[in-house]
Amino acid sequence: MKFYWGKNHQMWDYCIPLGSFISKDGCKYDLGIFEETFKSGNKHASFAIVFGKEDSNYISGNILNLDHEFGGWSSGDYRTETIKRYKEYLNENT
Repeated sequence: MKFYWGKNHQMWDYCIPLGSFISKDGCKYDLGIFEETFKSGNKHASFAIVFGKEDSNYISGNILNLDHEFGGWSSGDYRTETIKRYKEYLNENT
């Protein structure tokens, strides 16, 4: 798997990498997901998107709906792509 910001970024110590991505505006991201399983058995997923080499260079946030498509300047195509790849990961690993 290719990483723009390094496979040794601290994010990949506990998150699932989903590959690299170049957004429509030319920014480079390493996409990933943080998964947590609660005692009830329910799973929770959050974005784990790296945009630089520093440990603090990441974007996180809850994924509330796997069918949501993000739009506009503030949401970014990288979030929609992360959800797409996460769905593929789930299909391959279930």
